[in-house]
Amino acid sequence: MSIAFSSATQMPPILAGSLGSLAAGLLTAVGAAPLFVVKDVSKRTEKLLLAFAAGVMLAASFFSLIIPGIVSLQDDGLTKPEAAAIMAVAVLIGATAIGVLNH
Repeated sequence: MSIAFSSATQMPPILAGSLGSLAAGLLTAVGAAPLFVVKDVSKRTEKLLLAFAAGVMLAASFFSLIIPGIVSLQDDGLTKPEAAAIMAVAVLIGATAIGVLNH
């Protein structure tokens, strides 16, 4: 079931973005709530949970950022290999920055 808004009742982008951010933040808090109950987590369980979280974030970045970025670059007139190369360089720059900040 989908909800459609007519042009007269369309939600303003700022409100839609704010509500989306609020929902994401609340769901993140719900997901973190069990950590307030658990006192001690084994190293193995911690590594498993971190690996799972990393996989989810990689999937989210790939499907929500990288692929739309390539499509956007192609819409701007670049070929698919050029767009993919630019996105690959952007990902490497981002990963390098995260690595430097983490160090």
